[in-house]
Amino acid sequence: MATAKMTVERRTVEDKTVTLTLSNDEAETLLALVVKVAGSPQGSPREHTESMYGALRAAGVRDWCKPGNGVVKWADHPTNLLTGGIQFADYKETTA
Repeated sequence: MATAKMTVERRTVEDKTVTLTLSNDEAETLLALVVKVAGSPQGSPREHTESMYGALRAAGVRDWCKPGNGVVKWADHPTNLLTGGIQFADYKETTA
């Protein structure tokens, strides 16, 4: 004869967050870095840089290009000093 037993575990989920306080110059530098990140916006760490970019812009940090013209950069923005970029590969599938 088959038997079954259900066990219920109660767990507390801990959600960790980090608050980072930056000067405006530091925030523009971070924005310059996150716009240079390539990779899939879903399935790689780039999705986090997309989120950081949005949060920085929502906080009023100046974008790397002038408003209304997506190709003309600000002459004094840190993005102008960057060469190359960062490429994230996709997360690997894990098998259990």
